[in-house]
Amino acid sequence: MTFNLRIQPSYLGRLAGLGIAVVFSSSVMANDWTYSAEVYALGAGVDIKTTRGQSTAADFDDIIDNLEFALFGSFAAKRDRLALIANILYVDLQDSEVNSRDSMTRRVEVELKTVVTTLAAGWEFNRSDTYVIHGVLGARLLALDTDLTAEVDSLGASYFNESTEVWDAVIGVQGRAELSNQWYLSYYADIGTGDSDLTWQAVTSVGYRFENLDIAFGYQYLKWQFNEMLLDELEIAGPALGLRFHW
Repeated sequence: MTFNLRIQPSYLGRLAGLGIAVVFSSSVMANDWTYSAEVYALGAGVDIKTTRGQSTAADFDDIIDNLEFALFGSFAAKRDRLALIANILYVDLQDSEVNSRDSMTRRVEVELKTVVTTLAAGWEFNRSDTYVIHGVLGARLLALDTDLTAEVDSLGASYFNESTEVWDAVIGVQGRAELSNQWYLSYYADIGTGDSDLTWQAVTSVGYRFENLDIAFGYQYLKWQFNEMLLDELEIAGPALGLRFHW
């Protein structure tokens, strides 16, 4: 049995993403902008709950054997109080879970390919010698390709497939706090809705600053709650280690 379900992107999320993209294309070529880029390797755990009552989770302890690829990249441009932010997360995961209950064995296999893109504009509304805070408004695109196999002894197997794009408008906050001349704490958080019932993201990291390069270690958390989809919930969370470049 195979299900193919597609959800039309909400106009709210589309318009927010288009608006930020237009601002990016018309602004980042200016000479008086400053830029930064980040690349992270993720040790992320993925937790999936489905509308068919199945659930599977792959945590950091065992995800190394199942996670084919996970990478996070970010680009930011800033001029005066205005900041433009674009980031992308890619996860390619295969995971399985076997449960035995009442003399029956249930096997669930999931293959999940996920691309998450967030486009946002931020406005600096508070700054001092030791911290800076931006308010953020933007859009997030979640592109999913999900294959789910659920098998129960003597009852056979069921197969589900879904490929869809989920657009959400998001609002949040971004900031940085200086801990010393070399060390600093950065953070980002947002919440939104659109095609999903609710989505939110939280990222924090501690960085060590060199001249044009920073080394950062942090933690990233993303979650979506859905309606009328193969997945009820999708959660991506875990530690990240990466580099920041600024010029």
